[in-house]
Amino acid sequence: MKIYILLVFLLVMGCNPKASVDSVPDAKILAEKFFEEFKGGNYEAIYPLYNEKFWEVMPKKTWSKILPNVNNELGELKGCELATWNQKTQASTSGTGNFVALQYTCKHEKYDSTISFTVLKPLSGGQSTIIGQNFNSIGFLIE
Repeated sequence: MKIYILLVFLLVMGCNPKASVDSVPDAKILAEKFFEEFKGGNYEAIYPLYNEKFWEVMPKKTWSKILPNVNNELGELKGCELATWNQKTQASTSGTGNFVALQYTCKHEKYDSTISFTVLKPLSGGQSTIIGQNFNSIGFLIE
């Protein structure tokens, strides 16, 4: 009877543990690539990191103005540290897969910030991509 209860428990949990474990490191690698290119002002090199769903709601022309503006308002990025992360598997209009939310606390020349990423790793396989991003800082209100 105990074996049946364990089997039912595992079926109810129903996750693909390998996909779950692999998604967080992939998301961190994407964030690191973003920070490396962002620090260098290589904004064009950042664009391939994003999912096509991101570009459906954020035109590249607009994003190409936002990224340099972050540096102008907050000052040059000095460094970031992962503060929190969360992962869930879901099916949505954004895609079906593992969604990893990463939140970094960052130091800039003028003001500190929080930079958040939502990364999608499709269950069907394929490359992890940034599907959402947010910059938050008091510097945006002061400057």
